[in-house]
Formats: sequence, C-alpha cells, structure tokens
Amino acid sequence: MNASSQPRGFPGVLPPPHGVTADVNFTQSRWNLITQICCIVGTTLFIFLRCYAKYIVSLEFYLDDWVSIGAWVFSVTYCALSLACGPLGIGIHAWHITPDRFLRLFRIGYVIEVLYGPAAFVTKLAILLLFIRVFHIKKRFVVVVKIIMGILTLYYIAITAVKIFICNPVEKFWNHPIPGTCLNSNLIFISDCIVALITDCVILVAPMPVIWTLQMNTKQKLGSSFALAVGAIACVASIVRLKDSVETKDNLDKSYIFEPILLYSSGEIAIGVICGCIPVIPSLYRYYHKKFTAVSVLDKSSQGQSSNSYNGMVPLQDYSSREYINVP
Repeated sequence: MNASSQPRGFPGVLPPPHGVTADVNFTQSRWNLITQICCIVGTTLFIFLRCYAKYIVSLEFYLDDWVSIGAWVFSVTYCALSLACGPLGIGIHAWHITPDRFLRLFRIGYVIEVLYGPAAFVTKLAILLLFIRVFHIKKRFVVVVKIIMGILTLYYIAITAVKIFICNPVEKFWNHPIPGTCLNSNLIFISDCIVALITDCVILVAPMPVIWTLQMNTKQKLGSSFALAVGAIACVASIVRLKDSVETKDNLDKSYIFEPILLYSSGEIAIGVICGCIPVIPSLYRYYHKKFTAVSVLDKSSQGQSSNSYNGMVPLQDYSSREYINVP
C-alpha cells in the first residue's frame, strides 16, 4: 500500500470498491471514541477509590499500590493515543483516508503497538504483587507467582525490543514505499496475542485454589473469587483480539480492521487495572459502615440520655468528634 503519494484517480490510499464514492471528510468512529473514554473514566475512578481507601483506612501504600498507579498511567496514555487515531481514520475504510492522514495514523499506531507491551506488563505485575502480599503465607504459591513475574519480565523486554526495531529504518513501519526491511509483523503481533491470552488465563486461575484454602467464610471466598472472575472479561478480549488478528492478517484495509483490535487491547489493559483495584475497595464499605453504625448508636444513646438525665438539655459534645469513636 503506497501511502507516501496520492494514487491517480482516487483520493485515498486504496481504490474504493465498485459503486462506492470515497469521502475524505469522514466522521470519526464513534466506537473508538466511546470505548477509550469509558476506559479512561473507569480506570481513573477505580484508581481513585483504591488510593482513597488506602488513605483513610490503612494509611500505608504498598509496592502493588504504586505499580497499580503506574499501570493506570500506561492505560490512560494508551487510550489517549488511541483517541488521537480517531480523527485520522481508525475504523474508517482506507479509500476514505488521504495518504497524509494514513501516514500520521500509522505513525501513532507504531507508538501504540510498542506501548502495549509495557502497559500490559505493568498491569499484570501489579496484580501479581497484590497476590504476593495477600497470600504471603502460602510459600509455594508465592514462589510460583515470582516465577511467572520473571518469565513475564523477560518476555516483555524481548517483545518490546522486537517491536521497536521491527523495521529498519523504523519509518518503514508506517511508510512502506521507502527502502528498508521489516520483520514479519503478522507473526509478531499474533504471537503477542497468544502470550497475552495465556498469561491472562494463568493470572485468573492461579489464585482460585489458594482462596478456597484460606480461613474465610463462604461469602468472603465467593467475593474474592468474583473479584478475580471479572478478569475473565480480559481473557475474552484477548481471545477475540487473537481471532481478529488471525482472520485479518492479509487484509489491506488496515485502518478499518485495526480498530476492533485496538479496542480489545484498550479494554484488556483497563480491565486489568480495574481488577487489581477491586479487592481493595471493600475496605471502604466496611470503614463507612462501621463509621455510620457508630454514629447511629451514639445518636440513639444521646437521645435516651437527654430525655432521662438532662431534662431536655443537649450534652456538651459535638457530633463531629463522635463520628470516629471506635472506628479504625
């Protein structure tokens, strides 16, 4: 596909099908816009709740908390770059996109593809570090988690380096006509999808047996399992992304076929960030439940004392000081 010069007879980088008129004044894809905004808002909300819970309940940030914040930064950056692809034509057929726009679109696409590895790695690392902190008494499980972390570290360093230098010169990735060579990008991207799917499933399944051996009631075990089960959505996203990558690998209409793959990638990373936050958030409910329960009990007690002991006079205590009595 020649994207460096406008082909004769049509304005886009591909000729339109018979009976179709190319329109370079297209409207950007609404699906990309909606998905990226939802991912940004969702991850930001959950990270805020996680940090807020840490601030008011434990007053202590652990390594997994800081790594989760890093994962959120990667996720938001990934989504922001994906949003920037909208006006340039992601999700739009290539015959509607001018060569100049196409070049700019796939220049950003190169950055997005390179960024995916670090974003996915940091997100998974945050979850694995949380496992180590929560299940630290299960020594064998901790060893297994550390082995997984080591494998992921080596893999993502290698795959990110390969993606950075996938073409020589790098510009050839988005500007095919220039002289140079490229590795088999289809093979690299499909292999990356397979690894992402396997690691997502391992992270989802690994802690399940450990949870059910802990000394918790059934309700707590089901709650912990549910928090991890949300991660199944990320596995589904990985499966669909792999399927689309295989089915469309030889399709020349790249700007159109890359949109669903991009959306699944954004969703996979965002869900990973959210899953890492879910186990921490119930502490907020417990905190405020105890807090308001204590206030309610004290209010009833003060009302009884006012009628029986104070003859209608209000005790010299302010309610703001009572809110924190017996609340950790």
